Amino acid sequence: MLFIFLNWVIFLVGAEITYFLERKPWKKKEKESFSFGSDIRILKELVKGFYQGRIYTLEELYFHLPYPEGEIIEHLKILEKRGVIIIKEEEIFFAQPLEKIYLKDLFIEGKNF
Repeated sequence: MLFIFLNWVIFLVGAEITYFLERKPWKKKEKESFSFGSDIRILKELVKGFYQGRIYTLEELYFHLPYPEGEIIEHLKILEKRGVIIIKEEEIFFAQPLEKIYLKDLFIEGKNF
């Protein structure tokens, strides 16, 4: 019984070490918190996708941006409220032509397009 017990201890310790090494927590990128430039980065990613001819879904946007999902959704709702984008069935569309969207208007509170 002692032999079986020691073999299982060795096996379980090896499994823990393997799990730790596969996760690589020392290389894991921390989620950035939202800052003033973060909203511009979201728009930049959406515009880049638009010019590549694709429509972003919320899931793809989460993958391409290093922010938590909740903060991305919160900011997308603000952009939608200001009339810049439309979120329909998990896809993100621009509400107006890109030539009519000015960055200076995006950051003025209460400004509607």
